[in-house]
Amino acid sequence: MKINSNSVIFKLNYYLFLFQLIGMSLSSCQKNAKQDSSNKNEGRISETANKNNNLIKKGNLINDSIVRFYFTDLSNIYNYELIDYYKTNNHQYFDTVLRKINIYTKDSLLMHTIIPDLKIFPWYFNDNATNLKIQRSYITGVNANYDDVDNYCGEIVVADFNFDGLEDFASPMNSGVDNGPHYAYYIQTKQNNFQFNKYLTENVIWFPEYFNNKNLTFTNLVLTNAIGEHYTTYKYIKTTTTWIVVESYAVDWRDGDTTFFK
Repeated sequence: MKINSNSVIFKLNYYLFLFQLIGMSLSSCQKNAKQDSSNKNEGRISETANKNNNLIKKGNLINDSIVRFYFTDLSNIYNYELIDYYKTNNHQYFDTVLRKINIYTKDSLLMHTIIPDLKIFPWYFNDNATNLKIQRSYITGVNANYDDVDNYCGEIVVADFNFDGLEDFASPMNSGVDNGPHYAYYIQTKQNNFQFNKYLTENVIWFPEYFNNKNLTFTNLVLTNAIGEHYTTYKYIKTTTTWIVVESYAVDWRDGDTTFFK
């Protein structure tokens, strides 16, 4: 029997090609199976992109939830993104909330990322307040005249705290006791970085109620034992690049008496 060597070589190459195709198909199936498994795990992550409706119900969150807000109307230069990551073990009480604040240019270039030390369950879960505004800007005027809810001025509040023409911002970091959330303050440098300001965070605490750009002052207002109001005015001193208290007084609602502390 005469064997055609060319025919044998052709068949061997043909079968080798078939085996390679089978191997590639199996590899593709395994890869797709891994991707499908990964997608199932990612399905446990609930992401809420909320631009119009400010209130989110706690019941909408599941374990490893992500809540994201993207604000384009708080600044003429930047866009602000707020991302909260929730983790819980029993689906009832959230053990940790990690907050990330991203600051972008209007061209969507990431300029700065801040991860504040958050000690508060965000106020956008406040089911008792209707039409709660979670953003405010004294630069563009968005919600600038909106009445505070227990001294809550928003999750992101853009303003100029040192009156240098550069916008700064504040964000709640602590729930406080009875006068509303305590704010962490971030001042923009000439290099367009946002730096945490210890003095404002530890002394001003609540977000200011009034700004006076001419006098370089702002004033915060807090209730005093439900019988009056306490006003504190801070003035920015450019030569020392810091703030000082220039006036502090309390008004008693019962008789209208005013007590000055400085």
